[in-house]
Amino acid sequence: MSQSLALRATLAADARPLRREASHFKMPPDSQCRTRIVAPDSMEWSELQMSQRLAHAPHLEALVRSGKASIVYCESATSSCEEKALAAGLHPDSVIKAIYAKEIFGEDRHIIVTSGPRRIRLAHALSEACEGSSIRVADDTPPGMTHGTCTPFVSDAVARSLSFIGVESPLAERRGKKGRVLGLLGDIEADVSIGGTDALAHHLSIRMKYADLVDALKAAYGDKVVLLAEVERL
Repeated sequence: MSQSLALRATLAADARPLRREASHFKMPPDSQCRTRIVAPDSMEWSELQMSQRLAHAPHLEALVRSGKASIVYCESATSSCEEKALAAGLHPDSVIKAIYAKEIFGEDRHIIVTSGPRRIRLAHALSEACEGSSIRVADDTPPGMTHGTCTPFVSDAVARSLSFIGVESPLAERRGKKGRVLGLLGDIEADVSIGGTDALAHHLSIRMKYADLVDALKAAYGDKVVLLAEVERL
């Protein structure tokens, strides 16, 4: 990040009130949940080289320019759902993770797109798409991302190497403590990493309604996208 950008970010942070989105999630009183939108073609967009960063998946920039999604800069670097929720003032369910998995007895690779920090049962989540298979988390991440910046928006080359992309259905119910229904997953504002391997990648993400995220993945990857009616969490 250039010195001018760093200075402007510091000044903007000092002058801006904290942003906290209403949710059932209790935020620590001293948490610093500061984020800002990076507008297309702005000076910050250029300094962050956003178009270059989004070049590996051109449909991402198209989503932002259409107004369906926004690029968000979080002032705290994050590498997990818990860190992003606390740093950005989001409900944990709003943080979307992309899990890269592979067959234990084969070379097939898949992505599972799901919400929140809780661990999921991989075999259960993918049972509809690869019944009888043994699944585990992949040892490595695809090119262009690293732990903490994994994204379901992959390059065409990576997409061709995937058997399918399993996406938690937008009609899935979000449940709180004691099984209380909080609403549908499709209605939440979803925060998704855009990938990248440098330090700045841990500050950037894209946000849109979860239902729009699912539609975007379908438009980008077609029949490779499989909706998962139920994702069992541990």
